[in-house]
Amino acid sequence: MFNNIYFPALIVEYTISVIKRLKHKIQSKDSYTNFSITNLYRMNNEKKTVVYTCVTGNYDFISSPLLKLPNTDYVLFTDKIINKKSNWIIRDIPDFIKEFSKQDQNRYIKMHPHELFLEEYDYSIYVDGKIHILGDIVPLTNHINRNTGLALFKHGFRDNVYDEAEVLIKANKGNTKKIKSQIESYREEGLPENSGLFEMAVIVTELSNSFSRKLLDSWWEEYIYRGSMRALSLNDIGDLGVNYGDNPKWIAKAHK
Repeated sequence: MFNNIYFPALIVEYTISVIKRLKHKIQSKDSYTNFSITNLYRMNNEKKTVVYTCVTGNYDFISSPLLKLPNTDYVLFTDKIINKKSNWIIRDIPDFIKEFSKQDQNRYIKMHPHELFLEEYDYSIYVDGKIHILGDIVPLTNHINRNTGLALFKHGFRDNVYDEAEVLIKANKGNTKKIKSQIESYREEGLPENSGLFEMAVIVTELSNSFSRKLLDSWWEEYIYRGSMRALSLNDIGDLGVNYGDNPKWIAKAHK
């Protein structure tokens, strides 16, 4: 069940994670971290969920989810060779995006769960490759806004795309010229300063929702044609709380 390479470190990380977050779990009664322990033996007629990620090149270490649950599959898109004992179901990078850069391969898969999974599953939960799943994260689907079909974590440090753009430019992440052009177009379109900002390390999607499909397709077009903004500014999205890194159901490691 466990990947032998990561097992010793995992026990230490998990213990530290639980100790550090116990106080937060007790005090935050309305937080997602207070969900009661999920019954692992779910009814067979429950809707199906896919938890998925994409790791290409050497950008992230790959850690296997700890649990295998009914009605839930864990799918990993990768160009790497993976331990057969992993709980990930391995899928190759789709042929039609293999000519993309490694980063764009990841972004396409991240933004197109409806293309990849609609015929097989009801919900998808994208997680960044740096996230090591420790528990059942399917209850995140309870937070989906049924109008938009999405649920996201609020950004832990910023609350608007304008501040995010400045940080990306200073950190030399993305095409500076495109980012500046993108931000200028947002100002011309009247996007307010307090429009909100979401993290995109975890994306929860109702796959049959037509609005979520259109929105994610539009996000891809925005990414390709107007810049490399990695966080999303939207209203009417299901709220998963602030700071996805403080969830005891996973450990968010640093990228390589």
